[in-house]
Amino acid sequence: MAGFQYEIAFKLKCLIMITIKEFEEYTLLKLREEDGWFVLDEDLYTPSGVKLYGLPENLIINGDLDLEGTNITYFPKGLIIQGNLMVDAQPFLKIHESVVVMGGVRIFSTPVAKLPDSWKNLEFLTLDATKTHELPEGLNIKGDCLIYDCPIRKLPEGFRCGDDLTIYKCLLEELPDNLHVNGRLDIRQNPIKRLPKGLHVEKDFHASNTLLQSIPKDTFVAGNCSFGNTLLQELPEGFFCKGNLDLSCTPLSNLPNKLTVLGDLNISYTGIKSIPSEVKVYGSLLMQGCPIRVIPEHLSPITSLDASNSDLVELPPNFIIKDLLSIANTPMRELPENLVVGDELVIYGSEVSELPNTTIIGNCLRCDPDQLSDFNVLNFPIMKMVTMDGKVTDYHEFHRFPIVWKNKMDTYVFVNDYLHKVVGKEDDIYHIVKMYNGGEYVMTLDKERGCSVVKKEDN
Repeated sequence: MAGFQYEIAFKLKCLIMITIKEFEEYTLLKLREEDGWFVLDEDLYTPSGVKLYGLPENLIINGDLDLEGTNITYFPKGLIIQGNLMVDAQPFLKIHESVVVMGGVRIFSTPVAKLPDSWKNLEFLTLDATKTHELPEGLNIKGDCLIYDCPIRKLPEGFRCGDDLTIYKCLLEELPDNLHVNGRLDIRQNPIKRLPKGLHVEKDFHASNTLLQSIPKDTFVAGNCSFGNTLLQELPEGFFCKGNLDLSCTPLSNLPNKLTVLGDLNISYTGIKSIPSEVKVYGSLLMQGCPIRVIPEHLSPITSLDASNSDLVELPPNFIIKDLLSIANTPMRELPENLVVGDELVIYGSEVSELPNTTIIGNCLRCDPDQLSDFNVLNFPIMKMVTMDGKVTDYHEFHRFPIVWKNKMDTYVFVNDYLHKVVGKEDDIYHIVKMYNGGEYVMTLDKERGCSVVKKEDN
């Protein structure tokens, strides 16, 4: 009868319809009966201390159904959820094929072997440790799809995802052809070996720690590409990456011709021995532990170059690096003429023993104690400004001695862990400007007391 108020209040042993016990007191749920349906005009959720043991057939919930730690193991026929379904920490759950969810679904730590085939459109989907092994054919998810630690081996034909798609630490072996992901695609820690034809990803693509061996030529990614720690053996010729490209710790031995990377290229700990002349990198090059011995001049200017622990022995003359250059722990013996490093130069562990007088460093030099022999130190001893691990020796500011050198244009002072440019000198008083961080300082040298640096106040 329409409008009939149906009150449900049963003891624990009576499992008919809905039974709730909260802190030893019974709770009433008021349901409307309408044309053979029970209707609940609010969210149904189970706060701490509440036990829910069963749901009636033909129940319409005009809101969300949120279950945590209840004893429900079955969703009966005729259950319609107008909002979202959220389930957490159930013993197990079987869902009748007729169950309808109008919003999204989130299920955590609850065994659900199979989702109903009738579920074709969901606002979002999250499955976390649910033991789900397959998804419905033609499933369309308007928002994010997040699947963690589930035995899913493939996505169904016709699968669509309107935003981020994450399948992490599952058993994924296959993606459908022509898969279009409007957000980010993350398939890390899966045994997948190949990508589908026509894969289209509108944001970042993360496929590290997989068994991936190759990338189809028609793969499109609008963001970063992460293929590190895979079995990748080759990239297609002309591969274009609009963000960062991570190829580290792969068996790659060659880069393809006409490779273009608009962000950073990471080839650390690969077998790559050279960089083809048609490879373009617009960000940084990370090549730690690589057998590359020579950097080609066409890469200049580059944002950063980290060649630490590599076989690098040669940089081209007139090479420009906007930020960091690290040749730490390499066999490199000398730096090229007219080298420009915009930020930090790291040379400790290398064979470099002098800096050409044309070298320009924008911020900081990191080297082994007594590694460099060609500094003009103005008759003051060189202090151990930076140790091998990159930490600055902890002396009081007043007792640090400056390292001074000149290139063909300017005079620089490395003092108190920063590079300064000399803009004027009167006897033992240097007017210096801290590179990058700004601010004008006055440095006074004294053979007995060392040096002191005081920031010049604005008038």
